[in-house]
Amino acid sequence: MLKVETHRLLKRQFANHCNDKDLFGELMQNSYFESFLLSINKAYFEYDDEKNLLENIVKENQTELFKVNHELVELNQKLESRVAEKTADLQLAFLQLEEKEKRIRSIIENIAEIILIVDEKLKVKFVSENFYKTIKYSDNTIINKNLSDFFTTNQLAQFKKVIESRKGKSAFFQFTFPNSENDVLTFEANVNAIDDVNQSEYVITLRDVTEVRKIQHEIKRQKEFYENILADIPADLAIFDSDHRYVFLNNKAIADPELRALIMGKTDFEYAQLRGRSANLPSLRQKLFSQAIIEKKTIPFEEKITDKEGNPKYILRHFTPIFNAKNELENMIGLGIDITDRRIAEQKVAHLNENLEEIVLKRTNQLELAIKELDAFSYSVSHDLRSPLRAVDGWSLALLEDFGESLDPQAIEYITRVRTESQRMAMLIDDLLNLSKIGKVQLKIKQIDFTQFCQKIFLRELETSPRQDIDLKIEDGLCLSADENLLDIMMTNLITNAIKFSSKVAKPQIEIGSLKAENESNMFYIRDNGAGFNSEISSKLFGAFQRMHKQSDFPGTGIGLATVKRIIELHSGQIWAESQINEGALFKFKM
Repeated sequence: MLKVETHRLLKRQFANHCNDKDLFGELMQNSYFESFLLSINKAYFEYDDEKNLLENIVKENQTELFKVNHELVELNQKLESRVAEKTADLQLAFLQLEEKEKRIRSIIENIAEIILIVDEKLKVKFVSENFYKTIKYSDNTIINKNLSDFFTTNQLAQFKKVIESRKGKSAFFQFTFPNSENDVLTFEANVNAIDDVNQSEYVITLRDVTEVRKIQHEIKRQKEFYENILADIPADLAIFDSDHRYVFLNNKAIADPELRALIMGKTDFEYAQLRGRSANLPSLRQKLFSQAIIEKKTIPFEEKITDKEGNPKYILRHFTPIFNAKNELENMIGLGIDITDRRIAEQKVAHLNENLEEIVLKRTNQLELAIKELDAFSYSVSHDLRSPLRAVDGWSLALLEDFGESLDPQAIEYITRVRTESQRMAMLIDDLLNLSKIGKVQLKIKQIDFTQFCQKIFLRELETSPRQDIDLKIEDGLCLSADENLLDIMMTNLITNAIKFSSKVAKPQIEIGSLKAENESNMFYIRDNGAGFNSEISSKLFGAFQRMHKQSDFPGTGIGLATVKRIIELHSGQIWAESQINEGALFKFKM
């Protein structure tokens, strides 16, 4: 149907383009023309079929091409993504490698050792900065230089020998090397071979041990120094290891150097066996050795041995353990001191002590006899001497009363002096008796209101004083602990002296108080503004019968201050005096 329509359409088209209608009619009637049209129509449809076929093929190819292109785009995107990832990984790896290289270089530059890398021809391929800092090499670089340029022939030969003998392994040796300033440095060199397919290289690590060698040398010197000291100290000295074996003995312990060397490394048991001695002493030492370790302290003990002449010797020994940081026994110090002389002296003292009780008893009896004789003498003084003195005074008084009117003035003066001196003698006897009795008194210590105590004594003594206008100042709240009776005697003497020696000044003053002394208990004082005395002879002031003034100026027996000093000493105290002539006196005391 489509072909018929096409055929008609060709005729219409041909008629529209043909101006000669007649000719067109003839042609339409012509069979050849009709065949021609049919051929054209056929060709057209064949062309149209082929065109459709080609269009279909093209469409199919375009679809396949689009699919392939889409796949190519996806593959390209994936490839670009993977390339980007790999590039990022490579960049990260490069950065990490660069960072590691920096860190390795930083480590190499900051470690104390010098790093050298040389090839098999001994050309330097790498060197750390420490080389220039330590050796102070003047050239800017030693890269590609041979070791022979700055190693001596002997050092180079030593280095080559190590490389040749230990190729492929690490090797170690020491050498000295002068730097650019001619300082001789000592190095420890460690050589490691790095074998490659194409070549061999050697990593040389140089460690500067100059200071270490100096320290080691100093330690060795000090060790020898102290060993020399220990060798000559006047005491046995032995040092043991943890197994109780000798590691050191000084000359005092064993004088024979050969025997000393033989004992080294042996125990006390082995030493006793070597010398043919009993094992009792080594057993005791081993027990004390263990005790010192357990108790972690020095254990003293005494040994009695016999010398070559058969004389006994006494040795005071000490085991002192030395522990390390792990609290393990490092060494044991054994120290022995010869105390034979001391033991002999102690034996003599013990022998003397055996007779000491008899000696003390004998001396006690003698002392008691002397005390009895002193008591008898005191009784004699108290009674036998007082009676004649009272008689002298009494008969003198009777003479004055009965015959005073018939006596001339000079005779009366003589009799008056006799009475005065007899009375003074009686007072002196009383003072001496009081002084002798003080040491026999049993102290009864109690707390005393010292302020009130002194006020009572002052008022009592003031009643018999020719001066009633004496100004007394006493510090409030004074207290002390003492025997009340002895304190009364002591303060009576001090206050009476203050009243007596200030009686000739216009305005007599007496002051009693306390002084606070650093690291001392309370000190007390009594001060007056009287006659005073020469301080240059104050050391004699507290002696019996010592006087600083004439009897006619200030009467007295010279016993009072001696009594004061004795009472203070009985209270374990002290007394001092300070004065200048006509400037008063200051007495300081502590109980």
